[in-house]
Amino acid sequence: MNPVQIRHYTEEDGEVLSALIRENLLKVNSLDYPDTVIQQMHSLFTPEYISGLAQNREMLVAVDQDHVIGTASLEENTVYTVFVDARYHGQGIGRMLVGKLEQMALSRGIDSLWVPSSITAQNFYANMGYIEQHISESERFGRSIVMVKQLNPVIFREHRPSGMEFTSLVESAGWQGIAEKGPAVLEEALSNSWYTITAVHDGRVIGMGRIISDGVLQALICDLIILPDYQGSSVGSGILKRLLARCAERDIPLVQLFAAADKAGFYKKFGFEERPAGAPGMRWVNRDLI
Repeated sequence: MNPVQIRHYTEEDGEVLSALIRENLLKVNSLDYPDTVIQQMHSLFTPEYISGLAQNREMLVAVDQDHVIGTASLEENTVYTVFVDARYHGQGIGRMLVGKLEQMALSRGIDSLWVPSSITAQNFYANMGYIEQHISESERFGRSIVMVKQLNPVIFREHRPSGMEFTSLVESAGWQGIAEKGPAVLEEALSNSWYTITAVHDGRVIGMGRIISDGVLQALICDLIILPDYQGSSVGSGILKRLLARCAERDIPLVQLFAAADKAGFYKKFGFEERPAGAPGMRWVNRDLI
């Protein structure tokens, strides 16, 4: 049996892909979407519409002995229109197509790929390493689950960044009065931490978090910083999970932190609660130093 081949779209593929996509919509996606959405999508995917998409996207097709059995496309850093002939479902064709797009993206210096997944395909993408970011709703297309995958994986290490690396992170966060202390002083501060995690991508420190603690009863999470370009891609979650796991390993019962007003929701996802009004969190700041 000849292996399935992946090649670029040609104009002759339009008719076949139109029929393939429409069949999937009627027989597969219809299990998750109302009829109004399915009918709108069905009428949209004409051969002419697909040819138009191919003008702006890198469109691939999967071929089995000259029969087109699947398609997927890439536009900048987003995957679109992944469909496989229903007779070939479960045979890894979709994985082949998306994997090829991932290779193409990496070769172009793209480190992460996004996909507006249908409800139907969410588990498929999750199994390929894509992580849900948010839900998008529209009358025309119904519900989409926007997902992302880091192609060049972020590595988490139990490691203290250098003073220069810490300075760069602090400057990216816009924290006043901290970076001015200089790399040597900041490195000394890091050396007095109880536990530190760094996130590294392509050899570069892109985030960190650390704990100040007595190692028994109390722990304070501080300096959880992610470079702006990497925010929203689960790096902060990866750091926080590891910090909390370390506290759990040592049976520390009370872990505290100070959250920026717009970040409170992020921490609540991990079980953090606001202190009651009768016992407010407080701090004293030496305004002569910061």
